[in-house]
Amino acid sequence: MDIPLQNPQKSHNLYYANIQKFLGDFLPKDNDISKPIRELVCILLTHRELSGLTYGIRQADSRMSTTNDMENLIDVLSEWSETPTDYFKLANILLNKNKELGYISNDREIKDYLK
Repeated sequence: MDIPLQNPQKSHNLYYANIQKFLGDFLPKDNDISKPIRELVCILLTHRELSGLTYGIRQADSRMSTTNDMENLIDVLSEWSETPTDYFKLANILLNKNKELGYISNDREIKDYLK
């Protein structure tokens, strides 16, 4: 079976000490900018769009993602950190990564996440 090993302690550290902290520190407080980025982050971590997510007992959300998924997101954030004020670039990197991994359809555009 080709099931990747999960490291709960590493996942906890990656999510809370890295991903959540990074997004909290670097994303602007303006919800019009941060909401689409957070939604794309969630898609990358959960493998599905927010409309398909369920919450509650034993349901998944982005905090329960695999260590590998979190490492993918750290790579995306590292790539973007070269230009940390270009939020459009971050959104595009996330959108393209989600398309590449097949989590969203190729016809999706950034404007689909702006409300």
